[in-house]
Amino acid sequence: MQKFQAAVKTARDSFSTVIDSVVTAFNPQAGAERLAMRQIIAGSERRMSSDYDRDGIGDKASRLDGNQRWLGSRLSADSELEQDLDSIRQRSAELYRTSTAGGAVDTLVDHVVGTGFTYRPGIVAQDGITEAQATAWNQQLLTCHNRWSKRCDITGRKSLWSLTRLQQRSVAVSGESFTILWAKKRKNQVIPLVLEVIDSERVSTPSEKSADPYCRMGIQYAEDGSGEILGYWVRTTHPGDTKQVQFKWFFVPAERMLHVLEEWFPGQSRGYPWMRRTLDRWRDGEDLDEAGIIAAQVETCNAAFVHTRQPLKAAQNATSKTTRNGMRLEDMKPGQIRYLDADSERIEFNNPTKSIIVGTLHEWNHRRIAAGLDWPYEFLMKDWRGMSFAGGRLILNGAQLKCEVAQQIVIESWLEVISNEVVSQMVLFGVVDISLVEFHSQPWIYQQHTWTPPAWGYAISPGEDIAATVEAVENNQMTLEEAIAKHGGHIEDVLKQRQKERAQEREYEIEPPARIAAIAQQGKATAKEQAKENKVTNAA
Repeated sequence: MQKFQAAVKTARDSFSTVIDSVVTAFNPQAGAERLAMRQIIAGSERRMSSDYDRDGIGDKASRLDGNQRWLGSRLSADSELEQDLDSIRQRSAELYRTSTAGGAVDTLVDHVVGTGFTYRPGIVAQDGITEAQATAWNQQLLTCHNRWSKRCDITGRKSLWSLTRLQQRSVAVSGESFTILWAKKRKNQVIPLVLEVIDSERVSTPSEKSADPYCRMGIQYAEDGSGEILGYWVRTTHPGDTKQVQFKWFFVPAERMLHVLEEWFPGQSRGYPWMRRTLDRWRDGEDLDEAGIIAAQVETCNAAFVHTRQPLKAAQNATSKTTRNGMRLEDMKPGQIRYLDADSERIEFNNPTKSIIVGTLHEWNHRRIAAGLDWPYEFLMKDWRGMSFAGGRLILNGAQLKCEVAQQIVIESWLEVISNEVVSQMVLFGVVDISLVEFHSQPWIYQQHTWTPPAWGYAISPGEDIAATVEAVENNQMTLEEAIAKHGGHIEDVLKQRQKERAQEREYEIEPPARIAAIAQQGKATAKEQAKENKVTNAA
């Protein structure tokens, strides 16, 4: 039967292909739309089939089919992604929307982005640039950049901080993010640059490019085999949009598209979702939840057992529904009485017992998920019970390292590219008084800057950590700039502000407690020395 169905499907596909070829010959646009629609229908049929749960994450099914074989893929990273990326990405998005996995994603985003990265221009004095010029240009760039970043998305409503959160969430859920750099003149905006973070599913191969070997998953490569990316094909609407159904794509040059992903394998064009390795485990967790709820309900359903010589009649009277075949059905409810056949009549009351196996399996399953995500179990489940001091420090250090790596990717692949474009447009449109000729001759001199990530908000022993940082700076094991950046600040901003605060303290005759204690201690030492000198003088 299966062979017959496969033969029918093959014949149907062949016939459809012939029709598509004929239509395309007379009307290329209509042919392209027919092909695109058939791809959508095929994807829908695959998602609705019984095999969909195993498609894309079928490793588990292949290991449990009884032959104990380890079935791996010998496909290239891109070939495997072409087959499975759609289903993997959809499962990941569904988990984010409906499961506790969404909390794990949001926690990661909160720790990586926090309250935002801090931009600081870094033009330095050198040949042809005086110290005064560098300071003035840095201040101009900082002021204009901060003004632009308040409303920098294509709608004019979102800030760079909110876009960074959206971009980072897209990386976690879809494995990658796409941001288009548009030019749109808006009132009260210093430069026309605007950003649009788009859904990853919109980047796809157009129907007319399906036979192009240099176009894979929406990315257009150079035909010389160098691997250079020329640009990206973006669909005008989301493929799942039911209101705006369009089979049109537009091309975005590579220099206008920010594609952020962390490659797992060499030659990988698209990103794997963060939860790829743990999709089966999340599904197991949902099954365990359901099993635990059903077990708890069943344990409390039977309140008493009546042993009687006529159980069938009592059971028939208790039924309320029947199936199509006439079989009687009886609901299970708390406090229910069951009738059993027996030689003598008696009544027994059950004593429901709660099993802890579901909770144990849940913890074990979520610890496996945490290992697959490379994210601490305590952060994943918000469970800090039973943690030792040393264990807590190891957990926080691991989470901090994970966040610092993600922050470095955001800075290098996203923020730095954006800020360089911002500076270029500020010079081009005369927002800052930097010579356009000088800028184009050496743009890197004027684009120097730093992005400081938000401070890490955890410390097991804050006093010890601060004391260790102070000691490291005093012993030249760490610079003051590094210590300030560790807490999310910039040395120039901090020192200027401290200088201002010290001047105000002197003006209002206010001394910090630490300085008061030091002055008092110094006064006591001076008094002791003076007393000792007086005693020596009197003796003489």
